[in-house]
Amino acid sequence: MSPGWVSALESARQDRSQPLTLRRGQARGLVRALALLALAVVVAVAAAGVLAPAVALRAVALIGVGFLAAAVAAGALAGFARVERRRRGSGAERESGTSPVLVERAERRLELAMSFAVQFEALRRDLRTVAGQRLAGRGLRFESEAARELLGEEAWELLAAPATAEGFAAGVERCRLARLLARLEEV
Repeated sequence: MSPGWVSALESARQDRSQPLTLRRGQARGLVRALALLALAVVVAVAAAGVLAPAVALRAVALIGVGFLAAAVAAGALAGFARVERRRRGSGAERESGTSPVLVERAERRLELAMSFAVQFEALRRDLRTVAGQRLAGRGLRFESEAARELLGEEAWELLAAPATAEGFAAGVERCRLARLLARLEEV
């Protein structure tokens, strides 16, 4: 298996599982908005006469202290946001961007896809994502007729077929999977 496939499969897998993240400015804005909303609620409740002025003043002070603590903590932790682990392994592994663990994991996924239809369905989604990215580099959409011609009938059928996996049904044959990977490498 070529190192390009290992990284392509891993990136396709990670794309689906990425959590929603906020940039630093967005997080600050969100915290400010929440603090202002809390202050507005306290002031409105105090103006309505539900809270005594002294209690409302304490609530406003607590909200201010909480906002200040959140701002200080965010500033202190900002330096750790981009900490990355050092890559281990030989120079060839570092150059290709793959590690033995990733290669082993990708090979295991291929073995499982050949054994079980359910596993092939999971792999098929990732391979379809890879095909879509490669076709987009050529200005094509996966659903287009030109993409179908470029991929070839067999590869198209394997990638576009609806999920029909039943429990422990057999997966895709080794030769068909090998032809599919070879065809995607050519795209």
